[in-house]
Amino acid sequence: MDTSKNDVGGAYLIGDDPVCGIVSHDNALLYVANFRSQYVTVYSIDEGKRLPDLPGLPGSVHVGDGPRALAFSTSGMLLFVVDNRSSDVAVIRTDTRAIVAILPTGRAPSALAVKAFKVQ
Repeated sequence: MDTSKNDVGGAYLIGDDPVCGIVSHDNALLYVANFRSQYVTVYSIDEGKRLPDLPGLPGSVHVGDGPRALAFSTSGMLLFVVDNRSSDVAVIRTDTRAIVAILPTGRAPSALAVKAFKVQ
């Protein structure tokens, strides 16, 4: 997509029941929550394709059951994933794409908001 011209350059198949997407702070990556597969998949916007799995840096991150909503921390270093069916929020470091915490929630969460904070 060329946002300067509002032009869509192509269409791509994205995951199993993609319900939410979020663009990285540098506009290079698209993170997609795939509700049925329990994965958040990462795509290169410039290349228009899913990132491959590399040693220590997966192209998809296995999260809880039913990923439904996504939000970045203010710095963009953390990605929060609302897992609707497992009633939790997975916290992913964006530089390693590793889960660093699973936060319990109430029953069947479907959205989240992130208050500005700094990771120290």
